[in-house]
Amino acid sequence: MRAKSLCRRYVDDFLRDEDGRRFCDTGLLFAGPPGVGKTHLAAAVLAELIETYRVRGRFVDLTALTHELQALMDPESDRSRGSILRPIESAEILVLDELGSQKSTPWSRDVLYNLINRRYAKRLPTLFTTNFRLDQGASEDESLDRTLDTGRAELLSYRIPAVLVSRLHEMAQPISLDAVSDYRREVRSHQHQG
Repeated sequence: MRAKSLCRRYVDDFLRDEDGRRFCDTGLLFAGPPGVGKTHLAAAVLAELIETYRVRGRFVDLTALTHELQALMDPESDRSRGSILRPIESAEILVLDELGSQKSTPWSRDVLYNLINRRYAKRLPTLFTTNFRLDQGASEDESLDRTLDTGRAELLSYRIPAVLVSRLHEMAQPISLDAVSDYRREVRSHQHQG
């Protein structure tokens, strides 16, 4: 359980200063196929940091956030983009779940870039989960080409702008979770057998 021990070390090292100042300004990036425990681990780390260090934390599903922001385009909406994004951008610790799973449009890339770049500039730790592999990056033109072969499409750089992939290499320690089977399917199968 290398992933679990890396998470434990991350939590233990999060605050090293006896005055309670945050030492850790980087995050974690959980990458792997669906059902291997990425979201579970990220949420557990978030809960432990909130409980142990009393930091202000948030969990954000990026697909839900995209839909929430799109709803602001309704003229009758009483919320603003800033009212939704400010608390996310300034959270002391943030989980961004399902990075790369959103349909890539210029608008969604802009929202994602601004959110991640603001946290990067403020050196705020962020935990990411993604079903895609973190790679060495691709050129901006390549990352926006969605017609590439299946093997390349599994790379995060073909789902989000290359500049963000570059930021992720500095912002987060990658933790690869490669399980043989999908945990959710196993649980469901056992429920049907029992």
